[in-house]
Amino acid sequence: MLITVHHEINPWDAHIIMGRLRAEGLHPSLLSEHHVRMNWLISTALGGVRIQVPLAEVDRARELLDAWRAG
Repeated sequence: MLITVHHEINPWDAHIIMGRLRAEGLHPSLLSEHHVRMNWLISTALGGVRIQVPLAEVDRARELLDAWRAG
């Protein structure tokens, strides 16, 4: 089961964050990436591009994202 741990408005930023999580050994994936690229205006309605990780990796992903946000 995949759990959403982060949202981004554009797919480029989502790819950067996904790459950062992969560099830490996690297995993230993106949801709605292609919908957002095809119709930018529905990005907000879809919740943006969602970055998801397996349930077992949620805590670690959230720790990494919190550290990233903190700078």
